[in-house]
Amino acid sequence: MEISEILATGGAGSVSFAVIITLLRMLEKRHEKREAARNGGDIYTRIVLLENKVVGLTDEVNDVMTKLHTFHRDLCEWREDMRLHFARVEAKEEARKEILREAAKEIVR
Repeated sequence: MEISEILATGGAGSVSFAVIITLLRMLEKRHEKREAARNGGDIYTRIVLLENKVVGLTDEVNDVMTKLHTFHRDLCEWREDMRLHFARVEAKEEARKEILREAAKEIVR
């Protein structure tokens, strides 16, 4: 029965019964709040905490993506610098070999 139905029927016994029911419901709500606090809060508190964690993780992922992009760009620039360096070294080596071949031809003549 609902409290309003009990009160509508009247009588002192009904009123005291309604008071007991109300007190029991208050105790139940208080108990639920304590249990929720002990278990990390109610569902809405947990949702808010999870949303905050998601925002934090999103920020961290964005930071990591920025660092990864920077690292990738630097790596590509370094690779291009190394390619140019080895091309210069190879060209110098070819020129040196060509000079030695020409010098050897001059000595043989």
